[in-house]
Amino acid sequence: MKNRFISLCFSLLVALSLTAQDFPRSDKRGNLIPDYSYCGYKASNEQIPWVDVKAFVPHIQGDATAYIQAAIDYVSSLPMDASGFRGAVQLDRGQFQIDGGLQISASGVVLRGSGSGEDGTELLGAGQDRTTLIRVAGRLDRMWTPKQAASKAVKVGDMFICVPNANKYQVDQTIMISRWATKEWIDQMDMNDFGGESSYIGWKVGDEKRPSDVEVHWERQILAISGDTLFLDAPLTCAMTTDEAFVQVQTWPGRIAQSAVENMRLTSTYDTENPKDENHRWMAIVLDNGEDLWVRRVQFRHFAGSAVFVTDHVRRVTVEDCQSFAPVSEIGGSRRYTFHTMGGQCLFQRLYAEQGFHDFGTGRLAAGPNAFVQCQADWSHHMSGAIDAWATGLLFDGFNGEGVLLSFGNRGQDNMGAGWTAANSMMWNCSAAMLANPTPPTANNWAYGAWGQMQGRFESADSFVKPQSLFYAQLAARNAATKDEVRKLMPVDTQSASNPPIDKAQRFVAAARRPAMKLVDWIDSLQVKEPLALVAQSKENTQWMKHYSTKQSKKKTSLMTLNEGVLTKDNAILSGRSQGVVWWNGSLKARYLANSSRPHITRWAPGLTGTGFTDDLNEMSDMMKAKDHLITNHHYGL
Repeated sequence: MKNRFISLCFSLLVALSLTAQDFPRSDKRGNLIPDYSYCGYKASNEQIPWVDVKAFVPHIQGDATAYIQAAIDYVSSLPMDASGFRGAVQLDRGQFQIDGGLQISASGVVLRGSGSGEDGTELLGAGQDRTTLIRVAGRLDRMWTPKQAASKAVKVGDMFICVPNANKYQVDQTIMISRWATKEWIDQMDMNDFGGESSYIGWKVGDEKRPSDVEVHWERQILAISGDTLFLDAPLTCAMTTDEAFVQVQTWPGRIAQSAVENMRLTSTYDTENPKDENHRWMAIVLDNGEDLWVRRVQFRHFAGSAVFVTDHVRRVTVEDCQSFAPVSEIGGSRRYTFHTMGGQCLFQRLYAEQGFHDFGTGRLAAGPNAFVQCQADWSHHMSGAIDAWATGLLFDGFNGEGVLLSFGNRGQDNMGAGWTAANSMMWNCSAAMLANPTPPTANNWAYGAWGQMQGRFESADSFVKPQSLFYAQLAARNAATKDEVRKLMPVDTQSASNPPIDKAQRFVAAARRPAMKLVDWIDSLQVKEPLALVAQSKENTQWMKHYSTKQSKKKTSLMTLNEGVLTKDNAILSGRSQGVVWWNGSLKARYLANSSRPHITRWAPGLTGTGFTDDLNEMSDMMKAKDHLITNHHYGL
């Protein structure tokens, strides 16, 4: 284990030597450019595996929600193999109507279609409901030991943290490292308020009862322990003093791992007479309470919110070779966040999106590293990049945006006081209408190889730098088995000349006569050249159907009735307390949630479920029952 740590440290140094000639190794405070390559499924140390099919789902007419969910539940009940997988559910070709939502809530379960093209598998989210089409989520039941302050300061790029009594920790434990926001730091950042009467959305300091608005959390595994030092499995992406850095051991029994969605088309119905309709599906796929998950080769159409939304309870995710077309919604906040992460160590690669609002971006306090590699946004209505407060260790590598702003900037009051959005983040060989890369106080941002109008700090502007991909250069330095992944990158011609010799000019002219390859077509070509293997229906893979009945339960559920001011059920008088709701001001900040959130019925926070967000009404009913609350006295939604 100790040798593994030493090799990881060495790989970072090698990676830095492979990049642009003037690539800085560290700043005057000793902060490194992070190794962004620790993003993705298994931190990109392993390729996404093939999982054997254990349930085949033939096509049916009508609502297939319960039908497909039964197959998922069957595979979820199977034992895991030595690699941590239970099996895959393969859907037949054709269109499956989904009136409800599908959920994967067990580890090692893959939902696989028979292709994302016209002749493949389509899940059609029908009706006027906003229910998430596919939710991959475990239980939020994590626990921590009390916080312990770090004994030494942390620098950007460190893969270790020092603590007193390190002998109390164990190798392979998962720890949470938190960065508290001090008053001095917020003052230095000048984020107390944003002018006018905006102090209420300025960044706030935490205390023992309420967290800070800008408290960042990294999950890391302990690889080795030496003296007072815990060696980690991925770099830390923000500098911390001993007053800011804290460590806790984390346990999370209900978290799932190694589950996925792949090889299908997801579509939402909508009111075709209303091009801004919002009474239909918002979120196609939501990943929550999980690690080492993936989404690949999925095409999305007409969703109002996100194609893939990753919450802050998720780490080590790969989303690749996906395309999003023709979203339907109003143009504004919380809509069209096409590929969005609030989590850590997430890799989004070879993705295409059009007509989004924030097509590619990180949410509030996204604890890096996170990487967007070779992504393209066309006809976007706003920006990609860091969308909300203080995302650290963000990489945009080979991004191309037609008419798009790519920004790591200070958004001020936007998003309820986002302020500075990115720190210790990198733009590498990116092209956009405008690129904004300012340097925040107390941190760095970098940009190498940029095309477009520029604001902030840039090196090698209006030119390409080598290698084509920083992510894959860093990964190759610590993991030689990356050739299969590198060849999946769309080739980019980085040659240019203002006065080329005749032979080179002739090559340029010949190339100009051929239509340039577009990323959206390159993604299609990969799926044609390397299709995922499919199985035929068999007796063995339809065993799950014995456990499924198409007969609907005829059991009637008795309802409460109100008769002359008295609530009754089954002719018995009901008694209990009532609970109210609070008007929601739209905030999703941790401080607000800890202090003011209560159960609600009409609150809508796209992609986020739980008290303070979009309440699960079944969970809310169970909570009311446990507290002897009979009714919720609900004001109309605001």
